[in-house]
Amino acid sequence: PPPVAVAQDILPRGLRARSTAARACAATPQTLAGARLLNVTPRQYEVLTLLARGHPIKTVSRILNISVATAKAHTATLYQRLQVNSKVEAVYAARQRGALQD
Repeated sequence: PPPVAVAQDILPRGLRARSTAARACAATPQTLAGARLLNVTPRQYEVLTLLARGHPIKTVSRILNISVATAKAHTATLYQRLQVNSKVEAVYAARQRGALQD
């Protein structure tokens, strides 16, 4: 049988980085626990995690394979639920509540 190809062999470097980042914040037990802690969906928590790592919205949308509009909608909902007005405030509020522990 032919050897199984892995992402590292097939994908260009930028796409490899995106697939690695997406796997790193996929719906793991930590993601689910953080989402419950903040009263957000696991997908919204994934967006928050990537924002906390410094990714801009456009990159977040690419990593998670969602539209920029969807990423912005998740961000707006996060801001409402956390009662904040910016990315920095959202990350700070999440960390204050015990989420986003690296």
